[in-house]
Amino acid sequence: MLPEDYAVNEDIKNIIAEQIASLSPEHKETLFLFYYRNKSLAEIAELAGINQNAGVL
Repeated sequence: MLPEDYAVNEDIKNIIAEQIASLSPEHKETLFLFYYRNKSLAEIAELAGINQNAGVL
């Protein structure tokens, strides 16, 4: 990896962190459960007390 690649990666990390920070607490929790706790969408919907299809756009 070239040094400039590290700078680009750091920029991308910062952008992602800013976007996550702007999410509502509910959306942050959903991301956390899905990506860090490996919960399925069905499990997350059950925890949130909503129908799994309620979050589908």
